[in-house]
Amino acid sequence: MNRRTWVTVIGSLTVLLGTAAVAGGGISQQATGSGDELPSALSAHLDQLTQAIPGNGGESNRGPGGADAAFLQALAFPGTDIPLAQLTTAHSAASIAKGRLPKHGSSGWTSIGPSTALYPASPLRTLSLYVPNAYPAAGRVTALALAPTCKPGNCRLWVGQATSGIWRTDDALANHPQWRYLSGSFDINSVGSITVDPADPTGNTLWVGTGEANACRSGCIHGVGLYKTTDGGNTWSGPIAGSVLNGRGTASLAIDPRNSNVMYLSTVRAISGMTSVCCSGVERIVIPGAAPWGVYKSIDGGQTWTYIHAGAATLAGCGNVATMATNTTPCTPIGTRQVAVQVTLPILDGFRREGRAAEQQAAVRESDVRARDLRLQVAADVDGALLDLRSAGAQQTIAAERLQLAAEEVSQARARFKAGVAGNIEVITAQSSLLRARDADIDARFAAVAARIALARSVGSARTLH
Repeated sequence: MNRRTWVTVIGSLTVLLGTAAVAGGGISQQATGSGDELPSALSAHLDQLTQAIPGNGGESNRGPGGADAAFLQALAFPGTDIPLAQLTTAHSAASIAKGRLPKHGSSGWTSIGPSTALYPASPLRTLSLYVPNAYPAAGRVTALALAPTCKPGNCRLWVGQATSGIWRTDDALANHPQWRYLSGSFDINSVGSITVDPADPTGNTLWVGTGEANACRSGCIHGVGLYKTTDGGNTWSGPIAGSVLNGRGTASLAIDPRNSNVMYLSTVRAISGMTSVCCSGVERIVIPGAAPWGVYKSIDGGQTWTYIHAGAATLAGCGNVATMATNTTPCTPIGTRQVAVQVTLPILDGFRREGRAAEQQAAVRESDVRARDLRLQVAADVDGALLDLRSAGAQQTIAAERLQLAAEEVSQARARFKAGVAGNIEVITAQSSLLRARDADIDARFAAVAARIALARSVGSARTLH
């Protein structure tokens, strides 16, 4: 219902109520003069109509005639109008901002259309293809895709529009490209993205995501899924991925150039049934029952999808769209606008990958040298421990023999002392020799144990040593 219709209805209602009020006044005066009152049903009806008159709730006696008037009132709030000084300041700010835009000359941007998008007639009229005649239309561009085989005379360019579907020109480099409408078989012509499969060298394999990723008051409609073509857009299959895209907007689709079955899809909140006569609070629309917005991944060519990212470190709390929309969780309240896959090639990174590979190979060689040195060191440690062990064994044998001789010398010195042929000094000397022999035996035993420990450590079995 447009503004004129609203004004007409309100004006008619006001006239009716005014007439009723006058009639009611006359009846009331007559009734007062005659002592009679209005019928209760008529009185209640007049009271109900009076409550519907603008101004009874404190608002202006003249309510907004449409969405634009309501938007104007929102700009003027808390006042009821916008002062001239504020308008002048806004116009000046807009002029200054416009002056910052780059100036393009003959070498700048050139419009190649479609300036006149001609919808073809449908000879076979069906529910989805009911175009009784060819007619020109217009719409904002939301997506572009250029064929990788583009060259003068054969340069395919696909254009996706907000509500006008998919269009293609076979020579985008021509002075006046000719455009062809391709998406008559789509369930909806709201386009959010166009992606060329990088694995197809012909450039004829494309994926189109339905559902505009923008949020506006008119025409920003959610999608139903993805559509795929392998012949440049002449025929399509789909919708695909409806489980995650139905009711959402397709912001972008990225395909792994090494494996076309691996795809990443970013989705955003979308609106349904919103028009210019509705309201500006599109942030209130979440479409309950639709999949949560964010980033999805498929490894089977788009048949199944896994929710992998929603603007937070984890997906905890990112499943309830009503809660996400309130911006009270770490998850994004509006969705993800762009997802991309980066593959680093030597020709593009200045052969840095070869440099990193050479660096790692040098590190490997260094590790090999260290390992060889360590093996040699272990072998040397084992040999040294074996030598120490053999030496300690020999020392222990000598210390044992010396201890035995010292003990015999003490016995003989005591015997001579008893026989009276030797003095006390000889016995004391023999006992001192025995003590030194015992110390030597202890040192030899300790050296043998230390050599065994060193050998065990060098062969890596020190923990099993008892």
